Amino acid sequence: RQNYPNPFNPATTIPFSLGAELFAEGHRPKVSLRVYNVLAQLVAIPILQGSGERLDNVELTCGDPAGCSYAAYWDGTVLNTGQEAASGVYIYQLIVDGRRFTRKMVVMK
Repeated sequence: RQNYPNPFNPATTIPFSLGAELFAEGHRPKVSLRVYNVLAQLVAIPILQGSGERLDNVELTCGDPAGCSYAAYWDGTVLNTGQEAASGVYIYQLIVDGRRFTRKMVVMK
């Protein structure tokens, strides 16, 4: 789903839901979330809320037969440098078992 707030400064939340079919027969989908700039350079790997772990090929579980909702958090800093991301358009990509979902977001200072 779309991040909020959008535009944002300095942080944003990225909600996403996974359907129950992804968890059939005990399967645990592998999920990654990455933020890129318009030059397709990796800027950040957001944190899965509630776990504190970066969403980088994480196996998720779900106990609800209807599917589960999750949220990721990006503090607006650039991976490895800790500097604040510059104002502009960014692309975030959710990858679930190799399937990609892409949206835009805006950092506005």
